[in-house]
Amino acid sequence: MGTRGYVGIRNNDGLLTGRFNHWDSYYTALGTDAVELYFDGKGNEILEIADNKAAEDKEFLYDGLFCEFAYIYNKENDTLEVYRGFFKNGQELTDDKREKIVHSLERGNGNEYFCHLIFIIDKNKHTKEQVLQAFEKYDNTEEAESNEKRGYPERDIIKLEVPKGYNLIV
Repeated sequence: MGTRGYVGIRNNDGLLTGRFNHWDSYYTALGTDAVELYFDGKGNEILEIADNKAAEDKEFLYDGLFCEFAYIYNKENDTLEVYRGFFKNGQELTDDKREKIVHSLERGNGNEYFCHLIFIIDKNKHTKEQVLQAFEKYDNTEEAESNEKRGYPERDIIKLEVPKGYNLIV
């Protein structure tokens, strides 16, 4: 079954180069490959793990219906951002500078789906084992109708911490 996803490389200023991945984009496949590259110091090679070699516009990240998982290496900060799609509401981040993130692609029938930033992996704070444990926590959570009901079980292992001045792309 095609589990669509996205891998990319970006600078903190938001400049992004990415590729669409049609098959096996979930945590235990493409996600694990992305984490392995990142912790091996090869984040710049993340585009090579996509099954599609054509460049893809970052607009795919705004399509939470079709972009089910995404892994973005931020080379400026040496971090790995992990996203999940299929949320019916925009993500809300609370601090004094951010409001609701509302990037999505509108579907003519009023149905919109969003990708949410799940966490930002920083090898100075996290271990590969923690990340894989967080992925497993999600996989072991009983599936619900939508990610809205399932929530963010991964964050029991790794909290979402968005540093001040970090330029979010979704």
